[in-house]
Amino acid sequence: METMTKLDTWRFLLPEVIELLQEDPREIPEALSDLHPADVGEIIDNLPVAMVPTFLSVFPTNEAADFFEYTSEAIRLEVIPLMDLASAGALLDAMEPDEQADIVSKLPEDLQKSLLQRLTPANKEEALQILQYPENTAGRMMTTEYISVSQRATVGEALNAVKKGLPTRDSYHHVYVVEGNLLKGVISIRELLLADENLSTQAVMNTQVITVLPETDQEQAARLLSKYDLLSVPVVTQEGRILGVVTVDDIIDVLMEEQTEDAQRMGGVEPFEFPYFQTPFWTIIRKRAVWLILLFVAEFLTGYVLRHYDEALKHAISLVFFIPLIISSGGNSGSQSSTIITRALATGEIQFSQLFSVAKRELLSGLILGGMLGAIGFVRAYFWDTGFDISAVVGLTLIGIVILGTVLGSVLPLLLKRAGFDPAVSSAPFIASLVDVCGILLYFNIAQLFLSLD
Repeated sequence: METMTKLDTWRFLLPEVIELLQEDPREIPEALSDLHPADVGEIIDNLPVAMVPTFLSVFPTNEAADFFEYTSEAIRLEVIPLMDLASAGALLDAMEPDEQADIVSKLPEDLQKSLLQRLTPANKEEALQILQYPENTAGRMMTTEYISVSQRATVGEALNAVKKGLPTRDSYHHVYVVEGNLLKGVISIRELLLADENLSTQAVMNTQVITVLPETDQEQAARLLSKYDLLSVPVVTQEGRILGVVTVDDIIDVLMEEQTEDAQRMGGVEPFEFPYFQTPFWTIIRKRAVWLILLFVAEFLTGYVLRHYDEALKHAISLVFFIPLIISSGGNSGSQSSTIITRALATGEIQFSQLFSVAKRELLSGLILGGMLGAIGFVRAYFWDTGFDISAVVGLTLIGIVILGTVLGSVLPLLLKRAGFDPAVSSAPFIASLVDVCGILLYFNIAQLFLSLD
Protein backbone atom coordinates (compact mmCIF):
# COMPACT_ATOMS: atom_id res chain seq x y z
CA MET A 1 0.00 0.00 0.00
CA GLU A 2 1.40 3.44 -0.94
CA THR A 3 1.98 5.70 2.03
CA MET A 4 1.71 9.48 1.94
CA THR A 5 4.89 11.36 2.85
CA LYS A 6 4.91 15.01 3.80
CA LEU A 7 6.30 15.89 0.36
CA ASP A 8 3.37 14.12 -1.31
CA THR A 9 0.65 15.93 0.65
CA TRP A 10 -0.41 18.26 -2.17
CA ARG A 11 -0.85 15.36 -4.63
CA PHE A 12 -3.50 13.72 -2.46
CA LEU A 13 -5.37 16.94 -1.71
CA LEU A 14 -5.29 18.51 -5.18
CA PRO A 15 -8.34 16.61 -6.56
CA GLU A 16 -10.37 17.51 -3.47
CA VAL A 17 -9.42 21.19 -3.78
CA ILE A 18 -10.41 21.27 -7.47
CA GLU A 19 -13.74 19.67 -6.60
CA LEU A 20 -14.37 22.24 -3.84
CA LEU A 21 -13.48 25.10 -6.20
CA GLN A 22 -16.14 23.85 -8.58
CA GLU A 23 -18.80 23.23 -5.90
CA ASP A 24 -18.21 25.33 -2.76
CA PRO A 25 -14.87 27.24 -2.50
CA ARG A 26 -15.77 28.51 0.99
CA GLU A 27 -14.98 25.07 2.43
CA ILE A 28 -11.37 25.17 1.25
CA PRO A 29 -9.85 27.05 4.25
CA GLU A 30 -11.15 24.43 6.66
CA ALA A 31 -10.00 21.54 4.44
CA LEU A 32 -6.45 22.94 4.32
CA SER A 33 -6.26 24.34 7.85
CA ASP A 34 -3.61 21.84 9.01
CA LEU A 35 -1.27 22.36 6.07
CA HIS A 36 2.01 24.28 6.07
CA PRO A 37 1.93 27.30 3.71
CA ALA A 38 4.56 25.60 1.54
CA ASP A 39 2.20 22.67 0.93
CA VAL A 40 -0.61 25.07 0.02
CA GLY A 41 1.83 26.80 -2.33
CA GLU A 42 2.40 23.49 -4.15
CA ILE A 43 -1.33 22.99 -4.48
CA ILE A 44 -1.59 26.46 -6.07
CA ASP A 45 1.29 25.60 -8.44
CA ASN A 46 -0.64 22.58 -9.71
CA LEU A 47 -4.10 24.10 -9.96
CA PRO A 48 -5.45 25.21 -13.35
CA VAL A 49 -4.27 28.83 -13.51
CA ALA A 50 -7.78 30.18 -14.03
CA MET A 51 -8.82 28.71 -10.66
CA VAL A 52 -6.07 30.34 -8.61
CA PRO A 53 -7.68 33.80 -8.15
CA THR A 54 -10.82 32.12 -6.77
CA PHE A 55 -8.71 29.91 -4.51
CA LEU A 56 -6.84 32.90 -3.06
CA SER A 57 -10.03 34.93 -2.61
CA VAL A 58 -11.46 32.56 0.02
CA PHE A 59 -8.58 33.23 2.42
CA PRO A 60 -7.79 36.38 4.43
CA THR A 61 -5.37 38.58 2.44
CA ASN A 62 -2.39 38.02 4.79
CA GLU A 63 -2.88 34.27 4.68
CA ALA A 64 -3.26 34.24 0.88
CA ALA A 65 -0.06 36.30 0.58
CA ASP A 66 1.76 33.80 2.79
CA PHE A 67 0.69 30.96 0.48
CA PHE A 68 1.50 32.96 -2.66
CA GLU A 69 5.08 33.51 -1.51
CA TYR A 70 5.63 29.74 -1.75
CA THR A 71 4.46 29.48 -5.36
CA SER A 72 6.70 29.33 -8.42
CA GLU A 73 7.58 32.43 -10.40
CA ALA A 74 5.76 31.10 -13.46
CA ILE A 75 2.46 30.83 -11.59
CA ARG A 76 2.83 34.27 -10.00
CA LEU A 77 3.36 35.93 -13.36
CA GLU A 78 0.34 34.17 -14.85
CA VAL A 79 -2.01 34.72 -11.90
CA ILE A 80 -1.44 38.42 -11.12
CA PRO A 81 -2.68 39.64 -14.56
CA LEU A 82 -5.83 37.50 -14.14
CA MET A 83 -6.80 39.25 -10.89
CA ASP A 84 -8.55 42.60 -10.64
CA LEU A 85 -6.21 45.44 -9.66
CA ALA A 86 -7.67 45.86 -6.17
CA SER A 87 -7.21 42.17 -5.28
CA ALA A 88 -3.76 41.92 -6.87
CA GLY A 89 -2.60 45.12 -5.15
CA ALA A 90 -3.88 43.96 -1.75
CA LEU A 91 -2.18 40.57 -2.20
CA LEU A 92 1.17 42.16 -3.11
CA ASP A 93 0.88 44.70 -0.31
CA ALA A 94 0.69 41.87 2.24
CA MET A 95 3.86 40.16 0.92
CA GLU A 96 7.47 40.72 1.95
CA PRO A 97 9.16 43.72 0.25
CA ASP A 98 11.68 41.57 -1.62
CA GLU A 99 8.88 39.34 -2.94
CA GLN A 100 6.88 42.39 -4.01
CA ALA A 101 9.83 43.77 -5.94
CA ASP A 102 10.62 40.40 -7.54
CA ILE A 103 7.08 39.98 -8.88
CA VAL A 104 6.58 43.59 -9.99
CA SER A 105 9.91 43.70 -11.85
CA LYS A 106 8.85 40.87 -14.18
CA LEU A 107 5.38 42.18 -15.07
CA PRO A 108 4.52 44.41 -18.07
CA GLU A 109 5.43 48.05 -17.45
CA ASP A 110 1.86 49.38 -17.42
CA LEU A 111 0.81 46.73 -14.88
CA GLN A 112 3.89 47.50 -12.77
CA LYS A 113 2.88 51.15 -12.41
CA SER A 114 -0.73 50.29 -11.60
CA LEU A 115 0.23 47.79 -8.91
CA LEU A 116 2.84 50.06 -7.31
CA GLN A 117 0.13 52.68 -6.91
CA ARG A 118 -1.92 50.11 -4.97
CA LEU A 119 0.78 49.57 -2.35
CA THR A 120 0.89 51.54 0.88
CA PRO A 121 3.37 54.46 0.69
CA ALA A 122 5.86 52.64 2.95
CA ASN A 123 5.70 49.41 0.95
CA LYS A 124 5.93 51.27 -2.35
CA GLU A 125 9.03 53.10 -1.15
CA GLU A 126 10.65 49.82 -0.04
CA ALA A 127 9.78 48.08 -3.32
CA LEU A 128 11.23 50.95 -5.37
CA GLN A 129 14.36 50.91 -3.22
CA ILE A 130 14.90 47.22 -3.98
CA LEU A 131 14.05 47.62 -7.68
CA GLN A 132 16.82 50.19 -8.18
CA TYR A 133 19.46 47.45 -7.87
CA PRO A 134 20.36 45.08 -10.73
CA GLU A 135 18.97 41.56 -10.89
CA ASN A 136 21.00 38.79 -9.21
CA THR A 137 22.48 41.17 -6.63
CA ALA A 138 22.19 41.28 -2.85
CA GLY A 139 20.25 44.54 -3.10
CA ARG A 140 17.57 42.95 -5.28
CA MET A 141 17.08 39.92 -3.00
CA MET A 142 17.30 41.68 0.39
CA THR A 143 14.36 42.32 2.68
CA THR A 144 14.07 45.75 4.22
CA GLU A 145 12.40 44.31 7.32
CA TYR A 146 14.87 43.73 10.16
CA ILE A 147 15.20 44.53 13.87
CA SER A 148 17.53 47.36 14.83
CA VAL A 149 18.13 49.15 18.12
CA SER A 150 20.28 52.05 19.25
CA GLN A 151 23.65 51.22 20.78
CA ARG A 152 22.41 53.12 23.83
CA ALA A 153 19.51 50.67 24.28
CA THR A 154 19.62 47.96 26.95
CA VAL A 155 19.41 44.24 26.30
CA GLY A 156 15.92 44.29 27.82
CA GLU A 157 14.80 46.95 25.33
CA ALA A 158 16.30 44.93 22.48
CA LEU A 159 14.34 41.86 23.62
CA ASN A 160 11.15 43.90 23.61
CA ALA A 161 11.91 44.97 20.04
CA VAL A 162 12.32 41.29 19.11
CA LYS A 163 8.97 40.41 20.68
CA LYS A 164 7.27 43.17 18.69
CA GLY A 165 8.92 42.10 15.44
CA LEU A 166 8.48 38.34 15.58
CA PRO A 167 4.71 38.29 14.94
CA THR A 168 5.25 39.99 11.56
CA ARG A 169 8.17 37.85 10.36
CA ASP A 170 9.43 34.43 11.45
CA SER A 171 12.95 34.68 10.01
CA TYR A 172 14.53 37.23 12.34
CA HIS A 173 17.85 35.84 13.54
CA HIS A 174 19.75 38.90 14.75
CA VAL A 175 19.32 42.35 16.20
CA TYR A 176 21.38 45.03 14.48
CA VAL A 177 22.87 47.77 16.64
CA VAL A 178 22.95 51.14 14.90
CA GLU A 179 23.89 54.76 15.45
CA GLY A 180 21.56 56.68 13.22
CA ASN A 181 21.42 54.26 10.30
CA LEU A 182 25.11 53.33 10.54
CA LEU A 183 25.62 49.68 11.45
CA LYS A 184 27.80 49.35 14.55
CA GLY A 185 27.32 45.74 15.62
CA VAL A 186 25.14 42.66 15.69
CA ILE A 187 23.68 40.47 18.44
CA SER A 188 22.13 37.05 17.87
CA ILE A 189 18.77 36.30 19.50
CA ARG A 190 20.51 33.58 21.54
CA GLU A 191 23.09 36.06 22.89
CA LEU A 192 20.30 38.46 23.85
CA LEU A 193 18.46 35.76 25.80
CA LEU A 194 21.60 34.84 27.74
CA ALA A 195 22.72 38.41 28.52
CA ASP A 196 21.83 40.50 31.56
CA GLU A 197 18.83 42.65 30.61
CA ASN A 198 20.38 45.72 32.24
CA LEU A 199 23.51 45.67 30.07
CA SER A 200 23.74 48.00 27.10
CA THR A 201 23.61 46.45 23.66
CA GLN A 202 26.97 48.09 22.99
CA ALA A 203 28.49 45.92 25.73
CA VAL A 204 27.35 42.61 24.23
CA MET A 205 27.32 43.31 20.49
CA ASN A 206 29.79 41.82 18.03
CA THR A 207 31.49 44.62 16.11
CA GLN A 208 33.05 42.33 13.48
CA VAL A 209 29.99 42.16 11.27
CA ILE A 210 30.08 40.31 7.93
CA THR A 211 28.30 42.56 5.43
CA VAL A 212 27.71 42.85 1.69
CA LEU A 213 27.12 45.82 -0.59
CA PRO A 214 23.81 46.04 -2.47
CA GLU A 215 25.70 45.53 -5.76
CA THR A 216 27.33 42.30 -4.52
CA ASP A 217 26.52 39.33 -6.76
CA GLN A 218 24.02 36.96 -5.17
CA GLU A 219 26.41 34.00 -5.56
CA GLN A 220 29.08 35.89 -3.61
CA ALA A 221 26.54 36.61 -0.86
CA ALA A 222 25.65 32.91 -0.80
CA ARG A 223 29.31 31.95 -0.43
CA LEU A 224 29.69 34.34 2.51
CA LEU A 225 26.73 32.83 4.35
CA SER A 226 28.12 29.36 3.72
CA LYS A 227 31.70 30.24 4.70
CA TYR A 228 30.78 31.90 8.00
CA ASP A 229 27.74 29.68 8.81
CA LEU A 230 25.42 32.69 8.93
CA LEU A 231 21.63 32.74 8.94
CA SER A 232 21.52 36.27 7.53
CA VAL A 233 23.86 38.97 6.30
CA PRO A 234 23.17 42.73 6.37
CA VAL A 235 23.32 44.78 3.18
CA VAL A 236 25.08 48.11 3.73
CA THR A 237 26.20 51.13 1.71
CA GLN A 238 29.85 52.07 1.26
CA GLU A 239 29.45 54.36 4.28
CA GLY A 240 28.09 51.51 6.43
CA ARG A 241 24.42 52.50 6.40
CA ILE A 242 22.22 49.42 6.71
CA LEU A 243 19.69 48.98 3.89
CA GLY A 244 18.31 45.51 4.50
CA VAL A 245 19.13 41.88 5.18
CA VAL A 246 19.65 38.82 3.00
CA THR A 247 18.38 35.72 4.80
CA VAL A 248 19.35 32.08 4.42
CA ASP A 249 15.95 31.05 2.98
CA ASP A 250 16.51 33.44 0.06
CA ILE A 251 20.07 32.12 -0.36
CA ILE A 252 18.82 28.53 -0.61
CA ASP A 253 16.52 29.57 -3.46
CA VAL A 254 19.46 31.29 -5.19
CA LEU A 255 21.72 28.25 -4.84
CA MET A 256 19.05 25.93 -6.24
CA GLU A 257 18.45 28.28 -9.16
CA GLU A 258 22.16 28.66 -9.93
CA GLN A 259 22.84 24.92 -9.67
CA THR A 260 19.89 24.17 -11.95
CA GLU A 261 21.17 26.64 -14.54
CA ASP A 262 24.71 25.22 -14.36
CA ALA A 263 23.45 21.65 -14.65
CA GLN A 264 21.37 22.54 -17.71
CA ARG A 265 24.21 24.44 -19.39
CA MET A 266 26.63 21.59 -18.70
CA GLY A 267 24.18 19.25 -20.37
CA GLY A 268 24.17 21.43 -23.47
CA VAL A 269 20.79 23.09 -22.81
CA GLU A 270 19.98 26.79 -22.58
CA PRO A 271 18.63 27.28 -19.01
CA PHE A 272 14.87 27.20 -18.45
CA GLU A 273 13.31 30.18 -16.68
CA PHE A 274 10.54 28.08 -15.16
CA PRO A 275 10.10 24.49 -13.92
CA TYR A 276 9.86 21.74 -16.55
CA PHE A 277 6.07 21.34 -16.68
CA GLN A 278 5.51 25.12 -16.49
CA THR A 279 7.80 25.76 -19.46
CA PRO A 280 5.93 25.80 -22.82
CA PHE A 281 6.72 22.78 -25.00
CA TRP A 282 8.09 24.80 -27.91
CA THR A 283 10.25 26.84 -25.54
CA ILE A 284 11.90 23.60 -24.42
CA ILE A 285 12.43 22.61 -28.05
CA ARG A 286 13.99 25.99 -28.87
CA LYS A 287 16.33 25.96 -25.87
CA ARG A 288 17.49 22.42 -26.62
CA ALA A 289 17.71 22.86 -30.38
CA VAL A 290 20.17 25.77 -30.30
CA TRP A 291 22.95 23.84 -28.62
CA LEU A 292 22.04 20.57 -30.35
CA ILE A 293 22.42 22.19 -33.78
CA LEU A 294 25.67 23.91 -32.81
CA LEU A 295 27.13 20.65 -31.53
CA PHE A 296 25.87 18.80 -34.61
CA VAL A 297 27.56 21.31 -36.91
CA ALA A 298 30.75 21.07 -34.83
CA GLU A 299 30.78 17.32 -35.43
CA PHE A 300 30.97 18.03 -39.19
CA LEU A 301 34.62 18.76 -38.51
CA THR A 302 35.12 15.17 -37.40
CA GLY A 303 33.75 13.93 -40.73
CA TYR A 304 35.94 16.43 -42.59
CA VAL A 305 39.06 15.18 -40.80
CA LEU A 306 38.16 11.54 -41.51
CA ARG A 307 37.72 12.33 -45.21
CA HIS A 308 41.12 14.00 -45.21
CA TYR A 309 42.67 10.74 -44.06
CA ASP A 310 40.65 8.38 -46.29
CA GLU A 311 43.76 7.24 -48.17
CA ALA A 312 45.48 6.34 -44.92
CA LEU A 313 42.42 4.33 -43.89
CA LYS A 314 42.58 2.32 -47.10
CA HIS A 315 46.11 1.22 -46.23
CA ALA A 316 45.33 0.43 -42.58
CA ILE A 317 41.65 -0.37 -42.29
CA SER A 318 42.21 -1.66 -38.74
CA LEU A 319 42.55 1.96 -37.58
CA VAL A 320 38.79 2.42 -38.10
CA PHE A 321 37.96 -0.11 -35.37
CA PHE A 322 39.45 2.10 -32.68
CA ILE A 323 38.01 5.51 -33.67
CA PRO A 324 35.00 5.27 -31.30
CA LEU A 325 37.33 4.20 -28.50
CA ILE A 326 39.67 7.16 -29.10
CA ILE A 327 37.07 9.90 -29.32
CA SER A 328 34.95 8.64 -26.42
CA SER A 329 37.99 8.47 -24.12
CA GLY A 330 38.98 12.03 -24.98
CA GLY A 331 35.43 13.35 -24.59
CA ASN A 332 34.90 11.55 -21.29
CA SER A 333 38.14 12.83 -19.77
CA GLY A 334 37.41 16.38 -20.95
CA SER A 335 33.88 16.25 -19.57
CA GLN A 336 35.18 15.08 -16.20
CA SER A 337 37.66 17.95 -15.94
CA SER A 338 35.17 20.54 -17.16
CA THR A 339 32.58 19.42 -14.59
CA ILE A 340 35.09 19.41 -11.71
CA ILE A 341 36.54 22.84 -12.53
CA THR A 342 33.18 24.48 -13.28
CA ARG A 343 31.85 23.33 -9.91
CA ALA A 344 35.03 24.47 -8.13
CA LEU A 345 34.64 27.91 -9.72
CA ALA A 346 31.01 28.09 -8.61
CA THR A 347 31.93 27.33 -4.99
CA GLY A 348 34.92 29.69 -4.97
CA GLU A 349 37.47 26.88 -4.48
CA ILE A 350 39.66 28.12 -7.33
CA GLN A 351 40.32 31.46 -9.07
CA PHE A 352 41.64 32.47 -12.50
CA SER A 353 44.99 33.30 -10.88
CA GLN A 354 45.41 29.55 -10.31
CA LEU A 355 45.10 28.75 -14.03
CA PHE A 356 48.62 27.38 -14.40
CA SER A 357 48.41 25.39 -11.19
CA VAL A 358 45.14 23.83 -12.38
CA ALA A 359 46.58 23.10 -15.83
CA LYS A 360 49.69 21.51 -14.30
CA ARG A 361 47.61 19.36 -11.97
CA GLU A 362 45.28 18.24 -14.78
CA LEU A 363 48.25 17.59 -17.08
CA LEU A 364 49.64 15.18 -14.52
CA SER A 365 46.20 13.64 -13.99
CA GLY A 366 45.79 13.24 -17.74
CA LEU A 367 49.21 11.58 -18.03
CA ILE A 368 48.39 9.01 -15.35
CA LEU A 369 44.81 8.36 -16.50
CA GLY A 370 45.90 8.31 -20.14
CA GLY A 371 48.66 5.84 -19.26
CA MET A 372 46.10 3.53 -17.69
CA LEU A 373 43.74 3.70 -20.67
CA GLY A 374 46.65 3.55 -23.12
CA ALA A 375 47.95 0.33 -21.58
CA ILE A 376 44.51 -1.27 -21.68
CA GLY A 377 43.97 -0.08 -25.27
CA PHE A 378 47.38 -1.41 -26.38
CA VAL A 379 46.68 -4.86 -24.92
CA ARG A 380 43.18 -5.01 -26.42
CA ALA A 381 44.39 -3.95 -29.86
CA TYR A 382 47.32 -6.40 -29.76
CA PHE A 383 45.06 -9.36 -28.99
CA TRP A 384 42.85 -8.37 -31.92
CA ASP A 385 45.84 -9.36 -34.08
CA THR A 386 46.29 -5.86 -35.42
CA GLY A 387 50.04 -6.01 -34.93
CA PHE A 388 52.43 -4.17 -32.65
CA ASP A 389 52.52 -0.94 -34.67
CA ILE A 390 48.75 -0.32 -34.70
CA SER A 391 48.52 -1.36 -31.04
CA ALA A 392 51.23 1.21 -30.22
CA VAL A 393 49.36 3.88 -32.22
CA VAL A 394 46.19 3.16 -30.22
CA GLY A 395 48.01 3.22 -26.88
CA LEU A 396 49.93 6.43 -27.55
CA THR A 397 46.86 8.19 -28.96
CA LEU A 398 44.87 7.32 -25.85
CA ILE A 399 47.58 8.83 -23.66
CA GLY A 400 47.67 12.00 -25.77
CA ILE A 401 43.90 12.44 -26.12
CA VAL A 402 43.24 11.98 -22.41
CA ILE A 403 45.94 14.56 -21.59
CA LEU A 404 44.43 16.93 -24.16
CA GLY A 405 40.91 16.35 -22.85
CA THR A 406 41.77 16.94 -19.20
CA VAL A 407 43.79 20.09 -19.91
CA LEU A 408 41.19 21.61 -22.27
CA GLY A 409 38.36 20.67 -19.94
CA SER A 410 40.07 22.41 -17.03
CA VAL A 411 41.44 25.51 -18.75
CA LEU A 412 38.41 26.47 -20.85
CA PRO A 413 36.04 27.17 -17.89
CA LEU A 414 38.69 29.38 -16.29
CA LEU A 415 39.21 31.35 -19.51
CA LEU A 416 35.46 31.80 -19.98
CA LYS A 417 35.10 33.00 -16.39
CA ARG A 418 37.91 35.50 -16.95
CA ALA A 419 36.18 36.76 -20.11
CA GLY A 420 32.98 37.37 -18.16
CA PHE A 421 31.00 34.37 -19.43
CA ASP A 422 29.36 31.63 -17.41
CA PRO A 423 31.95 28.79 -17.28
CA ALA A 424 29.12 26.26 -17.45
CA VAL A 425 28.78 27.01 -21.18
CA SER A 426 31.95 24.94 -21.59
CA SER A 427 29.50 22.09 -21.25
CA ALA A 428 30.35 18.41 -21.41
CA PRO A 429 28.93 18.05 -24.97
CA PHE A 430 30.92 21.08 -26.18
CA ILE A 431 34.18 19.78 -24.69
CA ALA A 432 33.46 16.32 -26.12
CA SER A 433 32.89 17.73 -29.62
CA LEU A 434 36.08 19.78 -29.46
CA VAL A 435 38.17 16.87 -28.23
CA ASP A 436 36.64 14.55 -30.87
CA VAL A 437 38.17 16.62 -33.65
CA CYS A 438 41.50 16.99 -31.87
CA GLY A 439 41.52 13.26 -31.11
CA ILE A 440 41.07 12.26 -34.76
CA LEU A 441 43.87 14.63 -35.84
CA LEU A 442 46.17 13.24 -33.16
CA TYR A 443 45.27 9.63 -33.99
CA PHE A 444 46.06 9.86 -37.69
CA ASN A 445 49.18 11.94 -37.24
CA ILE A 446 50.59 9.34 -34.85
CA ALA A 447 49.49 6.61 -37.30
CA GLN A 448 51.31 8.34 -40.17
CA LEU A 449 54.43 8.60 -38.04
CA PHE A 450 54.43 4.91 -37.00
CA LEU A 451 52.96 3.28 -40.08
CA SER A 452 54.49 5.52 -42.75
CA LEU A 453 51.10 6.15 -44.33
CA ASP A 454 50.73 8.53 -47.29
